[in-house]
Amino acid sequence: MAPHDNGTTTAGQRPRPPLAVWPCAQDGGLAPKAELTRRLIADLSAPGDTVAALCHGEGTPLVQAAVMERRAHGIEVNPQRFRAAQRRLRDHLSAERRREVVHWQADARAAEVLLAPIWGRTRLVAATLPRSAAHRRDTHHLHADHLGRLTGSAYADAAQALITAAAGLLRPGGHLAVICPGHEQTGGQVDRVTVCAHAAHAAGLAYVQHIIALTRPISGDAAERAEEGSGAPGEQVLGAAHAEAAVTLISPCHHDVVLLHKPAAGPATAVGR
Repeated sequence: MAPHDNGTTTAGQRPRPPLAVWPCAQDGGLAPKAELTRRLIADLSAPGDTVAALCHGEGTPLVQAAVMERRAHGIEVNPQRFRAAQRRLRDHLSAERRREVVHWQADARAAEVLLAPIWGRTRLVAATLPRSAAHRRDTHHLHADHLGRLTGSAYADAAQALITAAAGLLRPGGHLAVICPGHEQTGGQVDRVTVCAHAAHAAGLAYVQHIIALTRPISGDAAERAEEGSGAPGEQVLGAAHAEAAVTLISPCHHDVVLLHKPAAGPATAVGR
């Protein structure tokens, strides 16, 4: 028998963490990444809490945290993305809100030094785990300290250092969401989730839940329509325009999010079911 939805198993089976699917591109409002970070912040923190974003890219998590009245701190190593984050903060936040945001252009593995004022006091950390060099066509444009320049054991060690730093930022009972963005289908996604799970265990974090965050809208089911008598799947003749559109169906359509918990009194709780 298959494992139950809550992650438990029948006798003799290996336990699995609960799995949730979050549609992040359905309503056409926020961009998928913004919707994902908004939901993580809403579900796992409260107004006035401290939220940290490691490898924050162009600043989407910082903006969402500030808009939702959290104290936002972040680190991004890529200078171009860091400058883009500064522009995003200026464009989307008032001067008063911007004063609540602290972020650094640096290696996120140095969080213990750079974010010392919130060390051990953070309610939620969102960390983006980039692909390794083994799953990239080009790494020359990356900053010297970017994890994406590494492969093999060096990459695993760097991911371990990142997750250990994130764990140190958390207060007891806090959560870490490690986001593995979907890119071209090279097999790298599964590798990152595995690396993350091992690193989390070594850092003393509990594995709460795996979230599939959809970055494409759900638009219908041809098989379901066939059952209703509107024709069997595949009966429609596809032209050139359909062929071009079909490419999007085999493009990456989700991010993997590994949700972790820093143990405190009482059990961890899964979210997003």
